[in-house]
Amino acid sequence: MPIQGPADRVTGVQTTVTDEDDVLRVVYHSTTVVKATPKTIRLDTGGYATQTTRRRMNQASNQFNLGYEVLVRYGEWIVKYGEDEIPYPNDVLLLRRG
Repeated sequence: MPIQGPADRVTGVQTTVTDEDDVLRVVYHSTTVVKATPKTIRLDTGGYATQTTRRRMNQASNQFNLGYEVLVRYGEWIVKYGEDEIPYPNDVLLLRRG
């Protein structure tokens, strides 16, 4: 079993996680940076495309097995989801599940 650390679990200042009625929410400051339902995953920077926002998104994916990874390549955000690499040029990205 791998050692769990900051990359594996949602942790940090100004961060809350709720999981109610099949809706997972990760809130960083006042923005729901990850909202996962059985059908979709919504990623939202809230206008703050920062390293910490990206970290919270990736922590949520790792902890809750959501299957995506948010990367920065040549200064641009990209989401790896399954075999796809999806550009993430705006504040919000909606992924379809299953």
